[in-house]
Parts: sequence; C-alpha cells; structure tokens
Amino acid sequence: MRVAIILAPLLVITAPSVAQDAGAPAPGKFTHADQIAAYASAVVGVAHAEKTCPGYRRSPATMTALRAWMDIRVGDKSELARQTAEVEQKMSAQIATLGAASWCTSILGLFGPEGTLARGLLEAR
Repeated sequence: MRVAIILAPLLVITAPSVAQDAGAPAPGKFTHADQIAAYASAVVGVAHAEKTCPGYRRSPATMTALRAWMDIRVGDKSELARQTAEVEQKMSAQIATLGAASWCTSILGLFGPEGTLARGLLEAR
C-alpha cells in the first residue's frame, strides 16, 4: 500500500518546481475543488512527515509555489480547513496501519528531494 491512496487525484502530476516536468498537466485542467483537495493532502502529508520522518522538514518555498500553482486563494480557507481535517483522519489511520517507517518511505518517495509526485516538498534538514 502506498501513501498515494489518500492523496487527491490532482497530485498525480509532478508539481513544483512548478511544471518541472514537461508532461505535467496544468492545474487548470482540474476543478478548483480538486486543487483544494490535492493541496490539503500535501499540507497534511508534509506536516506528518515533519513529525514522523527523522531528518526531513517542509520546504516553505516549494509549499508556497504549490499553493500558487494550484491557485489556492484566501476565500478557500473554510473549504481547505474542512478538507485538511478529513485528510488528517485518513492519514493518521494510514500511518497506524502501515507503521511509521513504511509510511515515511512512501511519503518521501512522493514528496522528498527525489519525489515522484511533488518533488521537493520535503527536504533534508
């Protein structure tokens, strides 16, 4: 089982360094609700990784680029909070099921320095 099972479909793009891969679809090809859900998943995943995976922290610049790229706006605050709470419950259960070490391996494979989903959201300390 991989961490991606709880991530929104939009994050199957290779996000920031914001269209680092030529084949990544523009976020405009997705609904804004999909963009909010994907961003909420990334925020929760990165927050859990900071607490759970030794030696890694979020990259503020890459998180900011992801937020801008996905067009997350101030008016999205309540929906983002709702989505974040929903993802939080699912991800906590996933960590408990997989175990911290396995979950960290998966999340780093997605968001780490060489991540396949949103490269660079997590960086080595």
